Amino acid sequence: MKKVPLKNYFILLFILVITVVVVLGAREFYYSRTEKQYTSIMNDFITEVKLEDLDDYTLENSPAVIFISNKKDSSLETQEKQYKDVLIEYDIKHLFVYLDTSVEEEDILTKFNQKYNMKISNIDLPKLVVVDGGKIVDEYSTLDFNQAEVVNFLMENGVIERD
Repeated sequence: MKKVPLKNYFILLFILVITVVVVLGAREFYYSRTEKQYTSIMNDFITEVKLEDLDDYTLENSPAVIFISNKKDSSLETQEKQYKDVLIEYDIKHLFVYLDTSVEEEDILTKFNQKYNMKISNIDLPKLVVVDGGKIVDEYSTLDFNQAEVVNFLMENGVIERD
């Protein structure tokens, strides 16, 4: 019987360790990407409502602010954090609902536009829509978040009470 050099055992051990590290790294990468894909700051923070249930919700809870956003779009994350800070500061979280457009985005926006006679596209997101008594009162959207403008918009529509 031929004796196997000790060096071969170290090479085999090295290959096994590298394989395990690569597999675990790929697994972590996969989980971080899929979790990020389906996670939104606002979705976890305020109540999510489906488009079909929106009429009932807004009739029962007036005034309500619909926060329309796409939870898969990571470019909206910074703005969502800023909106969340406003909701916490003024304690108005209970007046907001989240409408997610990430699943069938064009279909949801088209149905929303037809239902409420609006023109919202995915470049307008995130968007705030104030609804009172089942009717749209006002809407707000901007590419650059400005806290003073958002607070002023919410005050004008009676969401935030003036001092």
